[in-house]
Amino acid sequence: MEQDGKNSSKALFLRLSSYAGEGQMWAFKTIHHPEDGEEIWFQNLKHCHDFYEIAVVVKGRGKHWRDDREEALYPGNVFMLHPGESHFYEYSEMLVLQTFMISPKLLDIFRGQLMRIPGFVKMFDSSDHSPKVLNSSTVAELDILLNSIALENRRNESGCELFLIAKAIEVLVTISRNIQGSEIYARPDSNIGAAVAYMWRHFHEELKMSKLAQLVNLSESSFYRKFVMEFQMSPSTYLQKLRIRKAMEFLIRSDMTINEVSNACGFNDPLYFSRQFRKFTGTSPREYRFKEHGALQVIYGQTGSSADFDFIPLQMD
Repeated sequence: MEQDGKNSSKALFLRLSSYAGEGQMWAFKTIHHPEDGEEIWFQNLKHCHDFYEIAVVVKGRGKHWRDDREEALYPGNVFMLHPGESHFYEYSEMLVLQTFMISPKLLDIFRGQLMRIPGFVKMFDSSDHSPKVLNSSTVAELDILLNSIALENRRNESGCELFLIAKAIEVLVTISRNIQGSEIYARPDSNIGAAVAYMWRHFHEELKMSKLAQLVNLSESSFYRKFVMEFQMSPSTYLQKLRIRKAMEFLIRSDMTINEVSNACGFNDPLYFSRQFRKFTGTSPREYRFKEHGALQVIYGQTGSSADFDFIPLQMD
């Protein structure tokens, strides 16, 4: 069906199968771009769909109309649309959204567990009209997830469906854990998400403040001030914590040596890496690797029966 304005009762109906075929999720970045030189508000077609849609505002401002109810849009906004809900956007500047589509069948499987997370309950409740917001760090994490989902969709290799299901749950949990109310959101006008996303992608490189500020069209002093107001830490401290976080993942999920982890996370000096790791985690990289690997399975004999092996917690004296 076609729609010719926001007062129309008709809405275009979209199906997940049009994007994902027989798959249960799809994701892409949506760019709504008004024509150059125009000052009026632009609006896209009123539409609804047979899937859940989670939209995160990455850049731009505008209005979101959901079943004829108006919502303000600004960077960090996140909202869930239920199957059958009609909606459309109004905007006078470029509006960039992260868009995640999830089938009701997939969501139903995990809904009971997801409903234990307060943030998911808040987002899922269509009667809760309060704004939901994510900080720039979470938006950057979601940007990486979106890219990995899009890449997997293009590859369409064996195991693709399982990979996408896992990513769908990761998206839902990441948003649910980090969702905030607008009343505690420090700076909804900060719009530094592009710089934070760049830090997440290039954490292993030497990053200069001037480059990060340039990405979001700010002076270095303005970028620094807005960054501190949103994260309560400097960009350099945030980057250091991000590198340590990545190092923690490498230490327990790979067989890389300590020196290899150090280099992979942007530390050229392994001794400096170890000092910084201990500063942020309270333990050395080597100790962390052994402690966080969990239980060690020790098998006695060759029978493989349950009586022949024990699970022994790893401990460091």
